[in-house]
This record gives sequence, C-alpha cells and structure tokens, in this order.
Amino acid sequence: MSTHLEIRGIIPAICTPFHPDESIHVEALRELVRRMLAAGVHGIFAAGSMGEGYALSLADREVVFGTVVGEVAGRVPVLGGAGAITTRQAAEQARLATGCGVDALSVITPHFIVPTQEELYRYHTEVAQAAQLPCLLYNHPRRTHVRIHPVTAARLEQAGAAVGIKDSSGDLANTIEYVSGCSADFAVMNGHDALVFPALVAGAKGAVAATGNIVPRLLVDIYDATLAGDFAAARAAQARLGPLRHAFGLGRGAAMVKTALGLMGLDVGPAARPSAPLDANAVTGLRAVLRDLGVLG
Repeated sequence: MSTHLEIRGIIPAICTPFHPDESIHVEALRELVRRMLAAGVHGIFAAGSMGEGYALSLADREVVFGTVVGEVAGRVPVLGGAGAITTRQAAEQARLATGCGVDALSVITPHFIVPTQEELYRYHTEVAQAAQLPCLLYNHPRRTHVRIHPVTAARLEQAGAAVGIKDSSGDLANTIEYVSGCSADFAVMNGHDALVFPALVAGAKGAVAATGNIVPRLLVDIYDATLAGDFAAARAAQARLGPLRHAFGLGRGAAMVKTALGLMGLDVGPAARPSAPLDANAVTGLRAVLRDLGVLG
C-alpha cells in the first residue's frame, strides 16, 4: 500500500450533518468543509467518532466521503473513518472509502468483544490490506474498552499496516510511549483536545480535534505557535480552548458540537437517535462559552 502521505497539523474530526430524518445534509456538509479549509486546517477527518460513523450505513458513508473529497478537491488530505466489531465489516468500509477517493483511513479498534493484542494486530493488518491506503490506528479506550499497546503499534508500523495513530486516551504518558516506541516518521496524532499543546511538545505531529468543528483557527494557532517555539502563545491558545473542551460534559459530543454549530449559524441537524438533544440549561451554558470565544453572530 502507498504510504507517501504526510499526516500532520490540525485535522478537524468533522460532524456529519443530518436532515431531521437523519439522511445526510450534503449542502451543510459542504459548507462545514469550506469553513474548515478557510481556517487553514491541514486535513479533514470524516465519519469518525465525532462524525457518528457508528450510525452511518455504507450508503451514508459513500455520500459523506464523496462529498468531502469533492469539496476538498485535493487541497488537504481527507481521512476516512473505518472500524467495526468484525474484521469483515471493517474491511468492507475500508474498500468503500478507498473507492470514494479518501487519502487515508483512521481505523478504530473493535468494541464489545474486547480483542487481544494479537487479534488487534490481525484486524488492523487485514483492514490495511483491504484498503491499500495509509492507515492510522485509532486508540479510544474510553469508548471501545480496549487499548492498543505501544508494542502493537510498533509491530503494525513495521508490518506496513499503520503510518500513525490517533490517541484519544487522554493519557499523555501513553502518547509519549507511542512517540518513543515507533519510528520518527510514525504520525502520532493527539485525539484529546485538552492536550494539543503538551502532546505537540512531547513529539506528536498534530491533533485530530473535535473542537475543530467550532474553532478550527484557534487550534491552528496552537499548532503554529508550538512549531514556532512560541510556547507562551501556544499555552495561552490552549487555555482559551479549555472551556469549550469542558463543554463536552454538557451532553453527547456530537449533540454538543451540532448545537454549537447551529448557534453559530450553520444548521447541521440532530445527533443520531437515541442521542438526545441538549437541554435548555446546557444550551445556555454552551452559548456563554461560545460568546466568550467570540464565535457567535
């Protein structure tokens, strides 16, 4: 598989806009991508956890990937989400994403069955073979209840089945283990928005960020300042991001992000049921956070 793709910088994990019947809202998706590109992001990640990939049929995924790839038009890499409980299902998603023209995959671990490290190795190897694209591993133990051990990540890199990893563990020590245990070319990407700056300092190559739906430029500022060695500016930008990251506690992540975008003037519809909308108190709290960030109106 081709691995000639640099994965770095700020890559927003975009939500998937829905109509009220949960069909894909294509025009809202295009507008969201345009907003991300205008902010100077370094890539787009579609149909991941924040994109409610777990709620998307293969037909939905085809619409999402085709729309995002078409709107991006080669300006930045497009990462597509894949992953399922079984290898067969994940490989099917991977082949679909490849056919839609995505540049790379982010492959989340199976959930429910809690696979062993050897089973994870076989799963990721087979999915990468099906995709024939650069693949990022996706470590999200709080949701899947399984952790990709650094040794397993290194094995998968050596096997040509992974060019990087999105680490959403929220454990900076774990991120550092990926950095130190794999080659210098391995793209360790932070997946916990509270740790963008410290992860970059620790050797991560960037961040795949859910808050990028709302404040992509602020995240780019963290990245640019860190690379320039202006740690004071990077730290200040990370501190500005803090209240928005804490706002994820107001409800389901996708519901919070979609509500925020609606308050900012982009109607991206509801989160997939059974996820509930934010209640009135949560919306009031979220509006205050957005007002302080200067993104309302």
